[in-house]
Amino acid sequence: MCYPSQSPPLLVQSARDGESKAPEKAKPSQGDASPVSGLKQLGNVDELRKQLEKERNQLRLWIIKAKQEWEEKQDHKGHRGETNDQEYYIASIGETLGPNRDYQAEASIGKGVFSSVFRCKHVGTKTDVALKFVRSNKMMRKAAEKEVETYRKLAKVAAKEDHEGAQYIMLLAPPETFEHQGHLCLVFDLLKCDLRTALTKYGQGKGLPLQTVAQYARQLFLALRCLRKVKLIHGDLKPDNVLITLSKTEIKLCDFGSAMDVGEAVKTPYLQPRYYRAPEVILGIGYDTQIDLWSVGVTLFELSSGKILFTGKSNNSMVRQMLEVSGAFPKRLATKGEFHAKHFNSEGEFLLHDPTSITGIRDILPMKKYEKVRQPVSNMLDQVFKNPPPNSDPKTQERLMPRLGDLVTKLLVLDPAERLTPEDALAHPFFQKDKCSMQDSLIESPSWMCPDERASEEVHGEGEEGSLTPSLYGLSETRLTDGQSDFQVISERIRHRGTWAIMALILLAFLGIVGLTDASSHESGSGALVVDSFLKPVEYRHTLRVCNAYAGDESFSVEIGGINSMMGAPIKYKECQQLNLLKPLARGDRLDFRTEKLPIATFAIDSLPRYDAVMYVVIHRSNSELDPVSFQSHMFAASKDAQVAVLDTYAGDAKAALLLANSTGHWEGTILPFGTAFGVPQGSYQIILSDGSADSKIRARFAAARGESYLVLRTGRGKVGNSTDSGYPQDLVVYPTTEDDVLDLKSGTCCSFASFVVSALALLSFLF
Repeated sequence: MCYPSQSPPLLVQSARDGESKAPEKAKPSQGDASPVSGLKQLGNVDELRKQLEKERNQLRLWIIKAKQEWEEKQDHKGHRGETNDQEYYIASIGETLGPNRDYQAEASIGKGVFSSVFRCKHVGTKTDVALKFVRSNKMMRKAAEKEVETYRKLAKVAAKEDHEGAQYIMLLAPPETFEHQGHLCLVFDLLKCDLRTALTKYGQGKGLPLQTVAQYARQLFLALRCLRKVKLIHGDLKPDNVLITLSKTEIKLCDFGSAMDVGEAVKTPYLQPRYYRAPEVILGIGYDTQIDLWSVGVTLFELSSGKILFTGKSNNSMVRQMLEVSGAFPKRLATKGEFHAKHFNSEGEFLLHDPTSITGIRDILPMKKYEKVRQPVSNMLDQVFKNPPPNSDPKTQERLMPRLGDLVTKLLVLDPAERLTPEDALAHPFFQKDKCSMQDSLIESPSWMCPDERASEEVHGEGEEGSLTPSLYGLSETRLTDGQSDFQVISERIRHRGTWAIMALILLAFLGIVGLTDASSHESGSGALVVDSFLKPVEYRHTLRVCNAYAGDESFSVEIGGINSMMGAPIKYKECQQLNLLKPLARGDRLDFRTEKLPIATFAIDSLPRYDAVMYVVIHRSNSELDPVSFQSHMFAASKDAQVAVLDTYAGDAKAALLLANSTGHWEGTILPFGTAFGVPQGSYQIILSDGSADSKIRARFAAARGESYLVLRTGRGKVGNSTDSGYPQDLVVYPTTEDDVLDLKSGTCCSFASFVVSALALLSFLF
């Protein structure tokens, strides 16, 4: 609590009537104050300090208890909606908000125990924000003001203490706070979603691919390292309080309503959400930032498996599950703490409370029973490998799974003194580079991802419904480390070789090897490397194709930087077109989809790969009435084989599956899951869209040619509510189309120049 330099009478809380009043003024004394009166005044100040500390602790306990009751309520009602009580502020769509009416409400994001949250747009800058309206409740108002103090403290000191870690902590956005109809409102940048939503949306109950988990986990540990340096306990770490940015490449740790300085920690068995609660909190032992490391260990297990690790209905049942997963409690911990007697006897044996017991007598479970861990984390994660999440790469899963198991095990050590710190976690092999690396990838992925794990990736845009990770089909070619060009490597070798090497390089240059990089193609804008004056820089060809799967009569044109990029007429529904790029694509380019009358939506390119690639962007209808336009996208790295991505753009409840059959239509059991990419041998096929009945199959011919990148879409829109509009029936789109005679040509062609180049490179390798 801060005081002005010219202190007015301090307000103290009356324990009897709850009203604020000023303490009685001391009567002015004659002459100098006596030592006795001075001691009395010091005593009054000390009493006031104790009173203020008591009030702060009461507020913290109230916040913790309120969150606990909210979670219990959510568990009980199964996350169903409930009738709004009038303490929540419900903004009207289109309502203007803010100190200068700068924001316009667009949609409700959700509500929690303390607030309701709305997505709003700044009228002037057109930027999106999330406005958090605190409930009209005196105690909740105090709790929110405490949270604002924490955010302002972090804004002041976090970047100074740990600049890298501070960027993964969610802070207030200007103007930070304002009042609206009696509600305190907090302003935040708008992010995509929280990790629990991502688990449901992208993981489909199976967790997220481990390369994605690794990327988010590293950023989370950096955020916790920063909090450790500023001595701040988060106290509410769980997937719900970790947000993903719109690009899906970064996370932000949010919700500091339960945060407290290490020196201000209060002992209560209800701090932290129960499933993520550290053992020292349950036992009432003094705690610090290490409780957040326990929570992140539980969170990482959940992100990788899709399952909550500890699901005890009480603290006692939580301890029982901890014994199964983390082993026996050391006696010095089991017999220590303000609340230890609820769970352990004086000998450190576990006292199991069975809520169904008639006698109420507790079973005593000796610690010897748990000296050997009964349910190791690594064993439970092995089940994930047997049932992998969507879009995961088997080789990556196999390589990272044991490392993740070891990391989570060391985070779930019962003794906080032996638990990993954020610094320890960041040095773990789970985050170490392997022999290969790739930089400047489309999704700025961690450097531990090898080239063969990411042939096709997604480019992410505003409002798109894509996957979080690269798709399955692997690269068949080897890529150089850190985006080096072939000639950069050759040049490095020349510096240490003799006359033969120089002669060989001159020979290669004379033969036109530099033409292999196709220097006339588009540049990536990411900065090409020039080795010598007579060698041209490596340039990357980025081909952009757009598809209209927006079920309706609208035709779209696409502008990039205000320039129409269409090669033909506007794209009609169920059509695709390759754009005419007048200049190379660059990071930050925006694709504006327009009808004849007005712009409809914008797709932003976050980053570009440093290799030749074909990119698809698909506009389609979403299932949301508030935000009807959505995007999906996919990127293919260049490959010798035919590659196919399968996307579902159907808006509605109808279920269907895609089947791959041979050219005669005979299906041999191959199913094409939506949201995946794969390679197929060159040849003719049929793709079948089926809802399971024999009479409702839609077929599309598909000729796969080597080196081509194909997109298969399920399109259409179901009937909306009671509308008389019957919608648009399901259909299949395959792009591009390839004729069978082209397949014959591609199978028989051979480039003699390429063969000569291979021979020349072999000679060069021999000489070097």
